[in-house]
Amino acid sequence: MVIEDQSTWMDEPGYEQPVTFDINIRSLTNRGINKTIPLFVNRRNILTAKDLGLKGECIKDDLYCFSVKSCGVPMSITRAFLPNAECVWHTLNANQTDQIDQMNADDVKRLIGIIESQIILDRAEQAKETYKVLTDKIKGLNCECCN
Repeated sequence: MVIEDQSTWMDEPGYEQPVTFDINIRSLTNRGINKTIPLFVNRRNILTAKDLGLKGECIKDDLYCFSVKSCGVPMSITRAFLPNAECVWHTLNANQTDQIDQMNADDVKRLIGIIESQIILDRAEQAKETYKVLTDKIKGLNCECCN
């Protein structure tokens, strides 16, 4: 997972830009992830599964809430992180041999798009329900990806 700090930091006299700042990352599904980790300022930060307290090499698909405090003001944003679902879609799309394969690929891609739209429109509860539909769909497919 790549998180890039694009903050505009104060540069007036007497202010020192920090080297890192804390960000809280919380999963909105039942994975139980709720970690506060330091991020380096003004650069890309690459997070691993270990950084989030996960076993294995892959960061699992999920809906993640990222939150920080700036000058005491809490700010947050929620994003869908769905690399496994994208892998499933690419695999199904590349290997389709009949109309059923095409329909499965289309269903996965459509559900990914719906989840991303629901998150952007701040409809996290709807996105969680759609995410359940997506994960059930993926479980029923024979596809070897990370999750």
